[in-house]
Amino acid sequence: MRAAALDHGARGARQEVIPSVPPPPPPLPRPTDAPGCAPPSVPLRLLRLRSQATGRARECEAILWGVLPGAREADARRWRVCWRAPAAAPLPSAGALVQVALGAAGLAAVQRGTDPVAVQRLWSLPRVQPGVNLLHTVPVHWLPSEPLQGLDVSHAFALLWARLPEALRAWFNAIFWEHPQRLWAFLHAPASLAHHHACRHGLLRHSLECALQAARLSRSDPEADPGVLLLAALLHDVGKAGEYEAWLSPRAHADPRGPQSAGLSLRGELLGHRLTGLEWMAQARARLPATLAPSEAQALAVYHAIHACHAPAWVGLRSPRTPEAHYLASVDALSGHLELMERLWRQGRAQGVRHPALQGRQYWPRHTLA
Repeated sequence: MRAAALDHGARGARQEVIPSVPPPPPPLPRPTDAPGCAPPSVPLRLLRLRSQATGRARECEAILWGVLPGAREADARRWRVCWRAPAAAPLPSAGALVQVALGAAGLAAVQRGTDPVAVQRLWSLPRVQPGVNLLHTVPVHWLPSEPLQGLDVSHAFALLWARLPEALRAWFNAIFWEHPQRLWAFLHAPASLAHHHACRHGLLRHSLECALQAARLSRSDPEADPGVLLLAALLHDVGKAGEYEAWLSPRAHADPRGPQSAGLSLRGELLGHRLTGLEWMAQARARLPATLAPSEAQALAVYHAIHACHAPAWVGLRSPRTPEAHYLASVDALSGHLELMERLWRQGRAQGVRHPALQGRQYWPRHTLA
């Protein structure tokens, strides 16, 4: 009887009518879903920001660099934008990468090419995007105007960038993504104070020269990993972006006499660019999600290529043991010595003048052998 009662109760329970749950309301349209609105912009560089509190809101105005949606020309330019933000909303800092959403009025202003452009909102990009070429996000005056081996500097970097796999692009970007002043220093600082490439943009030019030459030399070598080699060449001196006091930020660099007037920063005095670069790279890799981070094997190969050098065993360093390490050591020395000799010749130094950086050896530029 009890079993029958339970069975009857179960059948009764199955016959209960469960009230249907009403479907959720449709989501509210986003600002860019409205007719006449443009999709979010590509990443833009925030150069300057001003805001003024007005009750519970803030009136904001910013100077951006990049391409806004609806622009008639694909070339990046400087834009002045304005918007209203809640008083409690966080604002990105100058130098950060941001995106904007445009309404119909802002889109019309962009198409006319007039400033200021009213944007509906502006937000920062906290996550590293490996598809973003960082040299396309900076003003043209951040880059050297002189060509590099017959190529525009931005174009030369784009050629190298296209050969990097996604994980290594993400690693490169992660070093600078949240550190715009570090990127500024990497693009502006010299490669040395009195040795090779001791001039504005010297670090960038030397890094690109090494990467371009390494790509040429290893083109027909199946044993060399092109991605590992190119990233190691681009980043082998990245720590110098934190080594020179006067080049740590645009505000710090105020001496018109050039890099020779600058001394080493505290980090440069105590650690040097090798340890600084290793620290930055390790921190950047640790911040990447597992889906973007380079593998342990890739990371070890890049680290070894950068830090391997010929030194006594008691120093604790390791000699080059991979093709990438040998290629990088060769092109690093080649770029430095050739630039130094060429610059000394242009300064009017006669043949045979000895320079400490050349260890007292005489040098013969190609002009003297013609």
